[in-house]
Amino acid sequence: MNDVNQPDLELRLRDHYRTLDSGSSHDLAARVAEGLNRAPGRRWSPFRMPRRTAAAAAIGVAALAVLAVLTAPLWFGQATPVGPAASSSPTATLVASGSPSSSPSFPLAETPTPTPGPAKCASDPPTTSYDAVGWRGTRVVVLANHFVRCDLQQELLSVDPAVGQWRSDAVLSDIVVMLSTDGSSIAMPSNDGGILVIDASDKQHHIPQPSGAPQDFGAYGVPVLPGGGYLVTGGDKLYRVASDGSRITADPLPAGYVAVAPTSDPNLFILAPTEDANVPYGLSARSPFRAYLWNLRTGRLKLVASAVAGVEMSPNSLAYLDVAAGGAWSALSLATDGSTKPVTLPNAASISPDGSRYIWMTDPTQMGVVTVELRLTSTGQILVQFQGSNAVVVWKGNVAALVSGIDLVILDGSTVTRVPLP
Repeated sequence: MNDVNQPDLELRLRDHYRTLDSGSSHDLAARVAEGLNRAPGRRWSPFRMPRRTAAAAAIGVAALAVLAVLTAPLWFGQATPVGPAASSSPTATLVASGSPSSSPSFPLAETPTPTPGPAKCASDPPTTSYDAVGWRGTRVVVLANHFVRCDLQQELLSVDPAVGQWRSDAVLSDIVVMLSTDGSSIAMPSNDGGILVIDASDKQHHIPQPSGAPQDFGAYGVPVLPGGGYLVTGGDKLYRVASDGSRITADPLPAGYVAVAPTSDPNLFILAPTEDANVPYGLSARSPFRAYLWNLRTGRLKLVASAVAGVEMSPNSLAYLDVAAGGAWSALSLATDGSTKPVTLPNAASISPDGSRYIWMTDPTQMGVVTVELRLTSTGQILVQFQGSNAVVVWKGNVAALVSGIDLVILDGSTVTRVPLP
């Protein structure tokens, strides 16, 4: 059980939803969060979802509204950004072991107030919200957030849409704000600074923060590597976590750089200068960074773009780079030699891994009912549509899944399958 009145939890959830982007407006969720808090906060990475995941804005705003009610008496202070530092230590392999330690405590700022009454959340009825996380085999994984009075309890649930029976895969002891899945396991930063991996058999593996790693190790997210496993974004070394959670490897990076994102080539990575990361909202659309292409084998380092807001998966190149120039946003396709060329991507909430299909929604900022369509990228043809709500989309090949209202919705070609949420 996790008390949502604890400042560590409140800060982590608030900071996570601050960086959920909103398509053309880029930082709607961040501006909503900043309006509530009136102060910039710790940096969190947008790499769990592409910047074009327009639906995330609605989710962020909704989550902030819930958190504002639950933690209204506790908005306080300013979280001081802590940036990763560069290092050039030799390669090391760390074996995951042990159990998660308790989260560090953050004392509340002392403010003279009258004798407080009972928290409003103590009388609120229990509620549950759901977010799609990804696929593992034939099963769709969903994160359930159970708000029970003043506590937040989180659980990973999964279902095979063809069968329709939900099961509980894991009850989480840490509060989770970012999850990644490579199709066989799930990885997430843990409250104590390590990484938690849940493997294909639902066994939990805790990887402790490596000795000498920066204080915010894991706080930027853990995007999926080509072929499986995870990269620790923002690391002072090239930290890569095995898909089964058995180990983490640490390869030296060029001095003065941090890891940002993987590419479609397992030996090529996007790096950024440490000073670009060590600023408020570093490595995000709020604070574009210089992107360098780095070859792990040869050590070659090349500047490929000077104002990058995000890195996205590409089906036909190393990656797509979201760039800012003259107040406008565009995309560049990155080739293996480090060259770039402009590319026009569909105005999509989410694009399939092979780029052939995408999800379009009527209004990515709307909180109510919207039209959700599965379209062909080549022609814009609508394959299937339904009336639903904005949500995070997760893919298995060309099959999309999202939480909409009281259902998990699966879009496969011309078929819409609804699985009632538990």
